[in-house]
Amino acid sequence: MKTFFSALILAAAAFAQITAVDGGGAKALRVHVDDTPVLDVLASAGSAVGMKLRAEPGLLDTLTSTRVSVRRDLVALDELTLLLSGAAECTIDTVDGVIVAAASQDAASARTTTARRALDAAIRGDSTPTLRPTMTFLLGRLELADGAVDAARRTLETFASEWVDHADAPVARVLALDAAVASGDAVAMRRLLADLDAREGGLPDVPNAELVGARTCLALGDADGTVLRATTASRDSLSPRTRTLARVLLAEGWLLDGNHDRVVAELEALDRDALRAAPDVAARLPMWIGASLLASGDAHGALLQLRVAARVVRTAEDRSRTARTAAAALAALDRPMEALLWARRGLAARPSDHEGERIAVVCAELEARNGLYGEAFTTAVGVLSRAGSATPEANAALSVLGKTLVALDRVDEARLALTTLSRKSAFRVDALLALGALELKSGNPTAALVALDALDGTDTVPEGRRLEAAKLRGDCLMKLGHPVKAARAFEGRSENSR
Repeated sequence: MKTFFSALILAAAAFAQITAVDGGGAKALRVHVDDTPVLDVLASAGSAVGMKLRAEPGLLDTLTSTRVSVRRDLVALDELTLLLSGAAECTIDTVDGVIVAAASQDAASARTTTARRALDAAIRGDSTPTLRPTMTFLLGRLELADGAVDAARRTLETFASEWVDHADAPVARVLALDAAVASGDAVAMRRLLADLDAREGGLPDVPNAELVGARTCLALGDADGTVLRATTASRDSLSPRTRTLARVLLAEGWLLDGNHDRVVAELEALDRDALRAAPDVAARLPMWIGASLLASGDAHGALLQLRVAARVVRTAEDRSRTARTAAAALAALDRPMEALLWARRGLAARPSDHEGERIAVVCAELEARNGLYGEAFTTAVGVLSRAGSATPEANAALSVLGKTLVALDRVDEARLALTTLSRKSAFRVDALLALGALELKSGNPTAALVALDALDGTDTVPEGRRLEAAKLRGDCLMKLGHPVKAARAFEGRSENSR
């Protein structure tokens, strides 16, 4: 139990000792404070370096009630204001020789790469127990706002696991999941979403938690999960913007499910007032409607919507998606050259990330379809040089590469590419057919039959591709002098062909 005298000693220890020190030209301080209001720390720091403090009136209560303990023998003023910004959840900067404390809608959004480096260095060099979790959480938010999504996910996961009972730990878990979605890391998405769901009560009572959950399910291709979580978010959220975003995610869930009537109904039911408050969402409506119309088979209607979307969408991601969907619509309308132009437009919007790889494959396929085999070869090789060997993009690029090498009469290279591709289930049918055609064209009908006969062990060969294989098998047997077997093959009969 504290005695009267021990209480006096503790009160006396709660002091603010802030003095200027030589920082090699920078405004540097020695800061030793215990349980001191942020306002007092700022005022004392400003006095020590000869700078005035200007704080917005609405922040005074927050700056007074937020208390910190810092023990640093050497800290730059800019670093100190950054740390105090995180503690008070506001923006504190030095502007024209004045320390300015201002409210911020998102304290992380105004931070720069330089601030991230300073904060990271502060975490490594600071042993102050009361500020370390705050600094780590702020670093994760800064990394997320700055687009460093992989680093943000790792930082936020570290924060939530080391400071499990911290008030911001639930928020950190949701933000880490959001970062995983932004990076396209499916393994991390599944792990983080399962961790959140496994906690008592399910997703935490954090703004936009269900929205992030719906976005995760959509990214993972889980239509039912997207619909369920988006429905919850649209019903329970108090924010008109969040409800609007949830309805849009609900529409995307129905689109993934193939329920196109529900897609249109959800988009048409969006509250117009809410859309006016969220112009970025309103600008994306033609893009979503276009994707829905294309999925339902209305390529003409989709193209009309997508042309509008191309003029109004704002982000690189939306421009890329719009262009890719428009290319698919034009390809469905048998307008491959126009489709290629749109695909290249989408690639220009997202040249280097995962979405860019998807569009690059579309470009390569359309270049081959338009007879531009040299360009298709270059594009496909570019994808293969950047993508991992097991990715769908790499497999698709390898398929295009095999076709272009055949067209360019580079037989040995084509044989190697198509043989490699035939071992991958997603492209096995196309690769075996292309390999059979290549061997037949090269005067090797026996080798062609080996490739074609391998299709007999391949499940779910589309009827059109099976007929193509039957014709190739018949041509091979005719070359080998087996007209009876060839006739059976032409009829699509599967008995022994040789």
